[in-house]
Amino acid sequence: MITIDHINKCVMDYFNISATDFFSKTRKREIVQARQTAIYLSRRERDENKEKHRIGEIAYNDLSWDWSLSYIGKKTGNKDHATVLHSIKTVNNLLYSDKSFKQDVDEIIKKIYGTEPLSEKDKLRKRITMLLYIVNKQKDEIKRLNNKQREIHELLEQN
Repeated sequence: MITIDHINKCVMDYFNISATDFFSKTRKREIVQARQTAIYLSRRERDENKEKHRIGEIAYNDLSWDWSLSYIGKKTGNKDHATVLHSIKTVNNLLYSDKSFKQDVDEIIKKIYGTEPLSEKDKLRKRITMLLYIVNKQKDEIKRLNNKQREIHELLEQN
């Protein structure tokens, strides 16, 4: 299971930043950018796990899907909700405007998961597969309810 602490450690290792500096109140650009990256990746992990939890792919007691922005901030240098939102926005902007930074984030993702990040095409394929799974699950539930309704109707006709 991926934790915020694991994400923070991967970011610190990649940028070669000590835990003391990472969790300090310093506003040095390289430290701030590392913290912002860790916050962004924690939010990304939370969002992915929220979807997995919604379709039943991860257990109820795995609370990685329920990380609040405040919790992410607390675990990443005791930052508040507004700082977390600003960090996410900043990293999103950098991902689209700075190819070098995007490569850094992709490398960190490899460190976090031990794999290559999914391409946009593979992400879309995975999303479609999840949606088809949900649709099929709902179809099964509709069949079950229709059968139940039919049984009830037959019982009522017998009486």
